[in-house]
Amino acid sequence: MAVKRVQVFSDSQLIVNQVNRAFETKDEVLKKHLQLARSLISQFEDFSLTHIPREENQVADRLAKEGLPDLHRTQVFERLNFECAKVFSEERPAC
Repeated sequence: MAVKRVQVFSDSQLIVNQVNRAFETKDEVLKKHLQLARSLISQFEDFSLTHIPREENQVADRLAKEGLPDLHRTQVFERLNFECAKVFSEERPAC
């Protein structure tokens, strides 16, 4: 049984408007992703993409967080090579 109709809800207004051709995409990398998305969308008889503001989408947000319990954010810092110099302050009488 093939899927014929798809309804998508997203909290990303930018993505929704780009896919729905309300906004233009200028970034070349994003253009390629958008072309692929539109190619996949064209394979369905019916497709809709609707913007749902994040504050109105708390259930989906909670489910997404519960579905990814082991997701950890990692931040990589580059170690810079430099030498530290100690600076001593000497108080001298004013001239």
